[in-house]
Amino acid sequence: MRLCDRLPEGYVGVPLSVGRGSEGPIRPCVLAHANPEAAGGRFVSLSDALDARAWLGCVLDAAGRVLIWTRVVVQDVDGLAMEADVGDAGGGIGVAAGLSNGSLEERWRRSVRALEQAAPGEMVAVGWEDGPVPALALDPRKMALSELMHEASGDTYAVCRDDAALLARGLPTFSG
Repeated sequence: MRLCDRLPEGYVGVPLSVGRGSEGPIRPCVLAHANPEAAGGRFVSLSDALDARAWLGCVLDAAGRVLIWTRVVVQDVDGLAMEADVGDAGGGIGVAAGLSNGSLEERWRRSVRALEQAAPGEMVAVGWEDGPVPALALDPRKMALSELMHEASGDTYAVCRDDAALLARGLPTFSG
């Protein structure tokens, strides 16, 4: 027996795809408030960790029925940045010390593999589990995700992994 096979009033399912498949018959989605909330943002937050954020998600069919409820876990390093600031202010070395983009990506891959092993067959894959996700933003008018693009060139944004290019611009390397 299901608790609910429809989205609650005032909420929408935002497909976890860009362009392709966003209107397919089966759509993994993240649950969003139809109207902006004063606090907490658009998506329904379940938890925050140092390097990840979890939102309430679901899989919808073509009629908009909820097939399953799930958690959508995304890598988010804002918690690490805040922890590093606190560690620096206290004069100590925080958890974020010594971490690089490369080491964070590897940590994320290990976390995904651990989740898959802990509950085989329970994870709904969307294709972004083991590689870089495009820079995405929520279009509030369409209630859909879209890739962020450079206005003048039309190119999509991507994380720079070229250590030499980063060093040439005085930035930290990707690999650490």
